[in-house]
Amino acid sequence: MLFTIDAVAKALNLNPRTIRRYIEKGQLPAQKIGGSWRISYEDVESVFGASALGQIAQKLSVDMHDLYMQGKHPLQEGGKLACMFVMIFHPEQQPWILAKIHEWIALLNRHGTNPLFEFTMTSSDATTMRLTLIGSLATIATMTAELERLRTM
Repeated sequence: MLFTIDAVAKALNLNPRTIRRYIEKGQLPAQKIGGSWRISYEDVESVFGASALGQIAQKLSVDMHDLYMQGKHPLQEGGKLACMFVMIFHPEQQPWILAKIHEWIALLNRHGTNPLFEFTMTSSDATTMRLTLIGSLATIATMTAELERLRTM
C-alpha cells in the first residue's frame, strides 16, 4: 500500500512539511509516482510504528467514504461517473491483492496516465480486511472482476 504525504501527515496530526523533511533527510524513504511522493506501507511502519499505520489506513478509508457519500470525492467532480466498491477478504490474501493494485498503477504510469482510482485497506480484526476502491465505473468493473477471481482462488 502506498500513502501520500498529506495522508500520513493528516493521520498523524503532523504538518505535511514535517513529512517532507523526513523524506529530504533520508529518514523516511519515499518514491515519486505520477509526479507525487508515495510512502510505502513498510516504510511508514518502520519509521512511525504499526499503530501509526493503522491510524493512517483508517483515516484514509473514512475520508474517502465520507467524500464519496457526500458526492464530493475528486473522482466525482465535473459530473464524472464514479462508483465505490468494498470487498471483505482474509489477511493472507492481502499480498496478492496489493500486488494486483500495484500492477495496475505501474501499467497506468507507464502509459503516462494517472490512475483514475483510489483505494484503502483497513482491518477491524485479525480475521478480515476491507478493501475500498473508488473510481470510474469501467475501471472498478475491470478491477473487481480480477480481484474477485484472486479472492476466490
